[in-house]
Amino acid sequence: MNKRVDELLREDLTLDPPALLSSVREIDVTLRTGQQYKDSFRIGTAEDIKIRGNVYSDNHRIVFAVDSFSGSSCSIVFGIDTRGLAEGDGVSGNITVITDIGELNIPVTAVMADKLPQPYEE
Repeated sequence: MNKRVDELLREDLTLDPPALLSSVREIDVTLRTGQQYKDSFRIGTAEDIKIRGNVYSDNHRIVFAVDSFSGSSCSIVFGIDTRGLAEGDGVSGNITVITDIGELNIPVTAVMADKLPQPYEE
């Protein structure tokens, strides 16, 4: 405690904010035409420090269950509104996460397709 007080008195204290971490770097999906999409990702720090912030999108088709959050590990639930889109149409934009320790931009791309590739099974 005395060391911290001495640092404060000398104004020698450096406080680096913890790194903001996300469970995804980008979101890239292919959806069946007419299918609504809902998913989530997590925001937090390696040190489990409580953070708070807001999420925004630059595309009106990318929507959030709640646009603000608070906690040490926060789940961001979002959806992609595909109403009115036809095969070959797409949605692209960015999810911007603004917190009290930093910002993140997560690119989002969704493409509509009538036929989706079948998963590989052994």
